[in-house]
Amino acid sequence: MVDRMASLLITDDDRAWRETVRQVFSVRGFRTLLAADGEEALQIVRHDRVDLLLADVHMPRLSGLELLGALQTFRPAPPTILVTSDWTESLREEALRANAVDVLRKPLALRQLVSAVQRVLQRG
Repeated sequence: MVDRMASLLITDDDRAWRETVRQVFSVRGFRTLLAADGEEALQIVRHDRVDLLLADVHMPRLSGLELLGALQTFRPAPPTILVTSDWTESLREEALRANAVDVLRKPLALRQLVSAVQRVLQRG
């Protein structure tokens, strides 16, 4: 069973997407945190407990891939799922090499996102 109070940091420059994802996980008992870009996400990770980070690949100030690199200075770095509308196999491979735990293609069904988050959290 997934810890229902797990904290999820949702990082995307699309406000509507952030709010939709927040609602989906809040009603499932998750503590949700929001960031509009990678820089904001880094500030949150520095000051708050983040069990899982969900980040878009393309964002201003710090991309999802750049965010993955910056997170490696944290011990432990929160597991990170990247989402992108520009999915390619080479992007997926680059993200996995940078320690992403998964890469999902937008648009995606919200149940697919919930399953991916639960799978990562169950791995511990």
